[in-house]
Amino acid sequence: MTDYAYLEAQLHGFKESDRQRDALLMETLQRLVSMESKYKATYRDYESERTFRHHWQDKAESAERDLLTIQTNVEANSFIQVLIDGDAAYFHDALIQAGADGASQAAHKLLVEIKNHLASRGIDSDLPVFVNIYANVGGLAGKLTYLGLIDGPGDMHNFVRAFNTSQPLFNFVDVGSGKEKADHKIREMFRIQLSNKQCKHIIFGGCHDNGYLTILEQYRHDNDTSSRISLLETIPAQAGFYALNIKMSRFPSVFRAESLDKSLVIAMPQLRQTASATNIRSPNTNTKSNTPPVPSNDASPVPGKAVAVNTTVPKASPSASKASSVTSWASAAVANGVPSDKEVTLANRTKKTKPTVSRFILYNYDGNRLDATLPPASANDHTNLHARMEKAKLCNDHFLRGMCVTESCKYSHSGKLSAGELNALRHKARKLSCPNKLGCEDYDCYCGHVCPYEKSGKCKGEGCHFEDVHGIDRVGFSDYFFWV
Repeated sequence: MTDYAYLEAQLHGFKESDRQRDALLMETLQRLVSMESKYKATYRDYESERTFRHHWQDKAESAERDLLTIQTNVEANSFIQVLIDGDAAYFHDALIQAGADGASQAAHKLLVEIKNHLASRGIDSDLPVFVNIYANVGGLAGKLTYLGLIDGPGDMHNFVRAFNTSQPLFNFVDVGSGKEKADHKIREMFRIQLSNKQCKHIIFGGCHDNGYLTILEQYRHDNDTSSRISLLETIPAQAGFYALNIKMSRFPSVFRAESLDKSLVIAMPQLRQTASATNIRSPNTNTKSNTPPVPSNDASPVPGKAVAVNTTVPKASPSASKASSVTSWASAAVANGVPSDKEVTLANRTKKTKPTVSRFILYNYDGNRLDATLPPASANDHTNLHARMEKAKLCNDHFLRGMCVTESCKYSHSGKLSAGELNALRHKARKLSCPNKLGCEDYDCYCGHVCPYEKSGKCKGEGCHFEDVHGIDRVGFSDYFFWV
């Protein structure tokens, strides 16, 4: 090999070395570019994560501030809820009879009892106390009037108004007549307030009714929830409530421990005896009662009030005339020395009889408005009335109330109706359903409050204007009513 060949080989070696070096540099450069790209991507991700972290950190800090504010507001606006079924929670007689002052005392005593109970359970007694009492005020007023505890239903309504104004957070709510109305409101209020974190404690006053057990039994083993509930016993509680393991309390300075219903049951036979002793029959019936007379101070269970007995009293003998054989609230009233309303014509009513009372409302035992019995209207009276109404429709307010206040009334006010035609018009108006139904308190209302066809079996059922009042009790407390 010549020297040139050696040089050429050496040069070739150098070139191969340069190629490898260039390849290594190129590979290194590519790796560097790739790593730089990954670095930039990673850096962007990092920046993004850092931005998000700062964002959510701010959010978390804001949420913590909001939560603290909410907790502060919850604590600042926490309250105690008291729910009482007033149909079985009776204030002491002295409080009821003291009128507005008694209502104020009742509200104050109730607040004191509540605060004492809260303190005994380690609950802040300075929290605002909401008291909701739900009751059929009309029915309650009827019972109290019957027992002579108040002079008339108006006294109870005045007591309720005074009670509501005595404490700003106290509400005595008249739910009206009808079953389950108070129950429904109490159930819903209990459900809502129990889930309300601002409501720190609920005092539940409905232990007389087993129907409330269904909303309480689910918390029997839930200590966290049951610790927020206290049971209030007014009249004796049903046994099922003691088994709930929820603390039971009583407010003896406010509520009586015995039921009014028991007093009513005791008093009713006395009234029936009074009715028999006073020979409550049709005015022309001469049959005398063999029942020994009752002391005069027991002549009426309501001091100063006239009491009349409805259709459960003995009727006149079949031989008596048709007019005198009808035992009604009107004849009962006359027998008690109380003249009937002017809507009934009685054969034996003399002009010398001076009406001592002119208006009345008839209730049943549940406090539902009922319709007094009207004397039967003859076919001739109906025919004459129909003939009058064919010429022009008559204004019920004008003829039955004696006054129409409707401007430009489209019904006839002209002429006069005979007593028989007036009675027939009352029968016709009785078929109109009163808008206020069982809760009507209008003494002069001529509309019907119960279905006139139900007892006779002639009611058409579905679609009847009185469908929602079908099936109400027409016997129990309806044997008695009060003039107010």
